[in-house]
Amino acid sequence: MHDPHDHDHSHHDHHHHEHAPHHHHEHDHGHGHPHDDTPAAMPFAAKLVKRLEHWHRHNEDHLGDYQQWVAQADRQGHPRVAAHLREVAELTRQISERLAQALAAARENG
Repeated sequence: MHDPHDHDHSHHDHHHHEHAPHHHHEHDHGHGHPHDDTPAAMPFAAKLVKRLEHWHRHNEDHLGDYQQWVAQADRQGHPRVAAHLREVAELTRQISERLAQALAAARENG
């Protein structure tokens, strides 16, 4: 059986546990980010806000996934994995806070 979370990072679709809120998007972890769909004529300030909004949403999606997998790892008898994922979730929460702060600053300047 194929584990949807066992994937390479060159290109993937996120498939999450059936109890998780679903979000589907494709992205490439290479140097070029394929879903920069902002028009070239769009002012930089608007592009910046759009990009920060996207990153914040994306990060929040991952935070929810990590938190759900902490609970599952605990229930399935993997306390060390759960402890590491708790740390990952906390770091991700901190990243979301910083992204929200950057977004607020970008909106003030835009």
